Amino acid sequence: LIQEGLRSGFLYPLVEKQDGNGGSITLPLDACNLSELCEMAKHFTSLNEMELQTLQLPEDDMPITELDLSSQVIENSSSFSKMITLMGQKYLLPPKSSFLLSDISCMQPLLNCSKTFDVIVIDPPWENKSVKRSNRYNWLSPQQIKQMPVPKLAAADCLVVTWVTNRQKHLCFVKEELYPSVTYCSREDTNCSRCVRITEVLKDYIKPGGQCLELFARNLQPGWMSWGNEVLKFQHVDYFIALESGR
Repeated sequence: LIQEGLRSGFLYPLVEKQDGNGGSITLPLDACNLSELCEMAKHFTSLNEMELQTLQLPEDDMPITELDLSSQVIENSSSFSKMITLMGQKYLLPPKSSFLLSDISCMQPLLNCSKTFDVIVIDPPWENKSVKRSNRYNWLSPQQIKQMPVPKLAAADCLVVTWVTNRQKHLCFVKEELYPSVTYCSREDTNCSRCVRITEVLKDYIKPGGQCLELFARNLQPGWMSWGNEVLKFQHVDYFIALESGR
């Protein structure tokens, strides 16, 4: 996929920058734009036509570099974290975690897993004026969110949790259109840039061995399946601190 992107003009070689003294300058964390990688993958017919199976990372310590991580479910079935390299950037995968790196138009690999989930957490990019003006990232209209294939992914008695802004229009949509006949509750959170740790919030509602899924995720959770076009964003190694030896 990387080589095809370079040939097609979607990607350009990353040239190492230097400061005035000739030293290397650390590239920003968004040097590998995951959402743009997902957009690029959609244009390759060969990828769209392939019936890709879940890719399980090997149990041994074999180096994993430049894997085609787009458009198929990746699973770390081991009991310890693994590191992968994507477009020169390193990401940590928690134990027993799975993910699909794609946008909303390429969710079929997730449906192909033939799994249903007991808990589904949805953190959609709600439409708002500031996002429209900034053009920094994509947003979805309420109707697009309503068309998400949640019913196909939900097990019987599935708990569906949806993060929503405090905009009255969105709150009414969730209560009256998205979930018109279900019980709901709310929790206020002032941290709008990153969600609280969902496993802590939901620990009383997740049964032992329950299957859990997060949609529009930007990080991975041990034991969870995660999907989104920035699903590895906060798994970048620069967001982690290595423990000292012996600790």
